[in-house]
Amino acid sequence: MSIKYSNLGGTLDDAALEKKLFDTVLERFINVIARIEQFYDLKKLSFEEAIGRLKAFEERTKRGARGVHSDSGQLLLTQSEWEAR
Repeated sequence: MSIKYSNLGGTLDDAALEKKLFDTVLERFINVIARIEQFYDLKKLSFEEAIGRLKAFEERTKRGARGVHSDSGQLLLTQSEWEAR
Protein backbone atom coordinates (compact mmCIF):
# COMPACT_ATOMS: atom_id res chain seq x y z
CA MET A 1 0.00 0.00 0.00
CA SER A 2 2.75 2.38 0.96
CA ILE A 3 4.54 1.81 -2.35
CA LYS A 4 1.35 2.42 -4.33
CA TYR A 5 0.81 5.72 -2.55
CA SER A 6 4.42 6.79 -3.02
CA ASN A 7 4.18 5.96 -6.74
CA LEU A 8 1.22 8.32 -6.91
CA GLY A 9 3.21 11.03 -5.15
CA GLY A 10 1.67 10.69 -1.69
CA THR A 11 2.78 9.25 1.61
CA LEU A 12 1.00 7.48 4.43
CA ASP A 13 2.10 7.34 8.04
CA ASP A 14 1.88 4.10 10.07
CA ALA A 15 -1.47 5.05 11.63
CA ALA A 16 -3.07 5.53 8.21
CA LEU A 17 -1.58 2.27 6.91
CA GLU A 18 -2.87 0.41 9.98
CA LYS A 19 -6.35 1.87 9.53
CA LYS A 20 -6.43 0.75 5.90
CA LEU A 21 -5.05 -2.67 6.83
CA PHE A 22 -7.57 -3.17 9.64
CA ASP A 23 -10.43 -2.17 7.34
CA THR A 24 -9.47 -4.75 4.70
CA VAL A 25 -8.45 -7.88 6.64
CA LEU A 26 -10.37 -11.14 6.61
CA GLU A 27 -13.30 -11.70 8.96
CA ARG A 28 -11.35 -14.19 11.09
CA PHE A 29 -9.03 -11.38 12.24
CA ILE A 30 -11.81 -9.14 13.59
CA ASN A 31 -11.30 -10.23 17.22
CA VAL A 32 -7.55 -9.65 17.17
CA ILE A 33 -7.98 -6.27 15.47
CA ALA A 34 -10.46 -5.23 18.15
CA ARG A 35 -7.93 -6.19 20.83
CA ILE A 36 -5.12 -4.31 19.10
CA GLU A 37 -7.29 -1.22 18.84
CA GLN A 38 -8.35 -1.57 22.47
CA PHE A 39 -4.96 -2.17 24.08
CA TYR A 40 -2.49 -0.29 21.87
CA ASP A 41 -2.07 3.35 21.04
CA LEU A 42 -2.37 3.19 17.26
CA LYS A 43 -0.46 6.46 16.93
CA LYS A 44 2.58 4.78 18.52
CA LEU A 45 2.14 1.28 17.06
CA SER A 46 4.31 0.72 13.99
CA PHE A 47 2.84 -0.83 10.87
CA GLU A 48 5.36 -3.69 11.05
CA GLU A 49 4.32 -4.46 14.64
CA ALA A 50 0.65 -4.55 13.62
CA ILE A 51 1.48 -6.98 10.80
CA GLY A 52 3.56 -9.05 13.23
CA ARG A 53 0.68 -9.30 15.69
CA LEU A 54 -1.68 -10.47 12.95
CA LYS A 55 0.87 -13.05 11.78
CA ALA A 56 1.40 -14.27 15.35
CA PHE A 57 -2.36 -14.70 15.75
CA GLU A 58 -2.56 -16.63 12.49
CA GLU A 59 0.32 -18.93 13.47
CA ARG A 60 -1.19 -19.56 16.91
CA THR A 61 -4.60 -20.44 15.45
CA LYS A 62 -2.99 -22.77 12.91
CA ARG A 63 -1.00 -24.44 15.69
CA GLY A 64 -4.16 -24.69 17.80
CA ALA A 65 -6.05 -26.30 14.93
CA ARG A 66 -3.40 -29.03 14.73
CA GLY A 67 -3.94 -29.78 18.40
CA VAL A 68 -1.31 -31.55 20.45
CA HIS A 69 -0.31 -33.96 17.73
CA SER A 70 3.05 -33.88 16.04
CA ASP A 71 3.46 -33.85 12.28
CA SER A 72 3.99 -37.60 12.32
CA GLY A 73 0.53 -38.13 13.81
CA GLN A 74 1.83 -39.17 17.20
CA LEU A 75 0.50 -37.70 20.41
CA LEU A 76 3.00 -35.50 22.24
CA LEU A 77 3.61 -36.29 25.91
CA THR A 78 4.61 -34.12 28.83
CA GLN A 79 7.87 -34.87 30.63
CA SER A 80 6.07 -36.59 33.53
CA GLU A 81 3.96 -38.70 31.16
CA TRP A 82 7.09 -39.76 29.29
CA GLU A 83 8.90 -40.70 32.50
CA ALA A 84 5.86 -42.66 33.69
CA ARG A 85 5.97 -44.78 30.53
